[in-house]
Amino acid sequence: MNIFLITSVPIAPPWDQGDKNLAYALATALPAHRFRVLTYRGGPVPEGDNLEREPLYRSRQPSFWQKARVYWRLLGRPLAVNGWAEPDLYHFIYRPYALSSWLCRLMPEFRRRPTLHTVPATADGRSLGRHLFFADRLVVLSEHGRQVLARLGLTNTVQIPPAIPVAHWAALRDQTDRLKAQLGVAGHPVLLYPGHYSPGYGADLLLRALPAIAAQVPDLRVLLACRPRSPDDEAREAAARQAVAQMGLAEAVRFYNVVPDMRLLIGASDLVLLPLETMRDKVDIPITLLEALAAGKPIVISDLPPMSELVRGCDDEIGLVVPPGDADALAQAVIALLTDAALRRRMGERGTKLAWERFDIRQVARQYETLYTEMVQ
Repeated sequence: MNIFLITSVPIAPPWDQGDKNLAYALATALPAHRFRVLTYRGGPVPEGDNLEREPLYRSRQPSFWQKARVYWRLLGRPLAVNGWAEPDLYHFIYRPYALSSWLCRLMPEFRRRPTLHTVPATADGRSLGRHLFFADRLVVLSEHGRQVLARLGLTNTVQIPPAIPVAHWAALRDQTDRLKAQLGVAGHPVLLYPGHYSPGYGADLLLRALPAIAAQVPDLRVLLACRPRSPDDEAREAAARQAVAQMGLAEAVRFYNVVPDMRLLIGASDLVLLPLETMRDKVDIPITLLEALAAGKPIVISDLPPMSELVRGCDDEIGLVVPPGDADALAQAVIALLTDAALRRRMGERGTKLAWERFDIRQVARQYETLYTEMVQ
């Protein structure tokens, strides 16, 4: 089967964005099918013998107007060109926007062949309306997402969880000491925050909680892995560095920007936290949390749906949930885990087990394959 896999950003390294990570993992998990993917000019290309790569984007992080031009170019020409086989199905994995949905509705090709849309984010603060959804079938990643689309009267929806190559991350379980030494933090308890500096995404909350944490865990090391998303992020990082220095904790905190591979940071960590106060622009179940669980790392997250489904919906304790915006509760949760190695180990084992059972790309890919088959028959 030939599938045109369309995302709003290039499917290319670094693998630092949830929806494109999911798209790439899905394509590589189904080697019997051909996937046509959009990359960017002059950039690295994703590996895979079953991938047909087309560099329509001009940069790794395309602007809104660059995305619009890509869709307009697709609209204005036959989609089966350059010797590629004609698609049997179009699979979109992207957050719906009014302009892109309008353009897609205009494309005769999308009325001639089956279309599938995986909606990665349903709780990001933007209003979702029926006019944004044009595909024959819809996939949501969470129960929250299913309910959101049901309230819109959309009945062509199926819930399939996000997924990762669990074996790739589970291999880190016994590598913590080695990776800490490689990172230069051997012998220290390590806390990883893989988020953003924008207000409401957890970095500011962690900084407020940090003095209390450091008082109880004096040899702490904190890794702030924050991918810049706007021109303001440079100033926000500078402010965070200044705040850390004023606390006297400059030596305890490390700052990272674009990280080519999160394996080193996750593997060297003792726990991963993502205390969001908003889910805007976040995948319903953040992929980084799945990677942490697979690697045997407990998580600390805020009680914010749909992200909280990850902990609330599981039988075994894999991490701790704190009220959104509560710095004191966050500090106490982190202290409880960093000072109790046995608890971390138990949670880590349960997290890896959950990742294998629910979020491994091999079994999730089979669900998509079944859906593909149903749609092209």
